[in-house]
Amino acid sequence: MSPAAAGGRGDSPVRRRRPGRRRWLAAGAVLLVVAAGAAAWTVTGGDDTSAAQPPATTTARKATLTQTVDASFALAKDGTSKLAVPAGGTVTSVAITEGKAVKALTRLAGIDGKAVYGIPSNYPLYRDLAEGDEGADVTALQQALAAAGYDPGDADGDFGSGTADALADWQADHDLDETGQLSLASFVSYKPGAVVDEVTVAVGDRVQAGGELATLAPTRSLVASAEVSQLDVAKLEVGQRVTLTFDALDGAGTSGTVEEIADTSESSESSAGTSTVVQYAVTVRIGKLPTGARVGMTGQAGVVTASRRNVVVVPSSAIGGSSANPTVQVVQDGTTVTRPVVVGLVTTQGSEILTGLEAGEQVVTGVTASDTGAANQNQQGGGGFFGPGPPGGVRGGNP
Repeated sequence: MSPAAAGGRGDSPVRRRRPGRRRWLAAGAVLLVVAAGAAAWTVTGGDDTSAAQPPATTTARKATLTQTVDASFALAKDGTSKLAVPAGGTVTSVAITEGKAVKALTRLAGIDGKAVYGIPSNYPLYRDLAEGDEGADVTALQQALAAAGYDPGDADGDFGSGTADALADWQADHDLDETGQLSLASFVSYKPGAVVDEVTVAVGDRVQAGGELATLAPTRSLVASAEVSQLDVAKLEVGQRVTLTFDALDGAGTSGTVEEIADTSESSESSAGTSTVVQYAVTVRIGKLPTGARVGMTGQAGVVTASRRNVVVVPSSAIGGSSANPTVQVVQDGTTVTRPVVVGLVTTQGSEILTGLEAGEQVVTGVTASDTGAANQNQQGGGGFFGPGPPGGVRGGNP
């Protein structure tokens, strides 16, 4: 039967499948599988930046740790005092010079033509003195006579004949009446070792009794005035040695001692105006000023407050756990083991390990990241439980 006849009977024709279409569909299925596999590879087999990186380690070592308190300072004048006139009148002469020391029993000025002399004394002159008097003011007179080259005998505070004779000799050498007595009308007292800071009168000025001739300062009149954070001031003590470096003198340095620590804080608002910085004034007595040092010059001061010699030290970033229960990760036979430790002194140089770790052992300090994982390193590699150190300062652990 011919195909035409079969078709003529109304039977449904038998359709042949096209081989090309089946191959195309099969190929399409294969492509889908391959594409799905490629997508899966893209998710799991590509540049996996979340994969763990090999740990960065360092060797625990024996070293010396030093804790310091650092602060900026400025040179300032020490406390000044007033050089007063004993009687009022017109200034007829001035015999003192700024920057020069005031010497015992030398002429300071003239008031209405009458000379005024000075006596160094920590005890005020409050009365006329004559033979038979006793007291600290007599001692000051005896010491002044001896400093000027006259022998009053022992400076025992007893105004005897030796003191009277020495005073009379001094009066004769200065063309004064040789009374052997001291009259307050011609003498003023001042602190021993003072230099003239500023002359405050000139010839022709009128002054009242007790008026100011000049301001005086100690011989070593410049001190380093620093401000120390409340976090560090408790580590300071009067008498501690201080190293000083001057900014304007090519790094010239000297040393001094902590002389005074303020009891009251000096608070200042931060630049953002949202918090306050609590600081305390610290005065440093300078041993010897470098050449060229002047009031107002600035520099950096450092005080060693603690030191540990030949102790086990690791970077502070190696310490984890909590402040109450610190730990370190130690590499042993290719594996990492967490150990509890006891932390001692903590400085910007590193942290002291008192127990739990030996020198020579390898400890984990962070995560070694690839270029694409640098942020991960920054997040995981720093600080330990202590966090990053304060700028310019030092943090102390348990001593």
